[in-house]
Amino acid sequence: TAPKRLKVSAPQQHSFLLKHGSLLVMRGYTQRDWQHAVPKRARAASTRINLTFRHVLP
Repeated sequence: TAPKRLKVSAPQQHSFLLKHGSLLVMRGYTQRDWQHAVPKRARAASTRINLTFRHVLP
């Protein structure tokens, strides 16, 4: 599960449990206004692969 924390004043949080093979896309204001975070664990429960795709404007 990946909690989302609003970057502004209100400590609002949403959690999404993604099933194996799922993809979460953060676009537009979601990317600007929310912070993606994976909870810290003392030990990894399993392998995790993270892919980041970015579109950079000149």
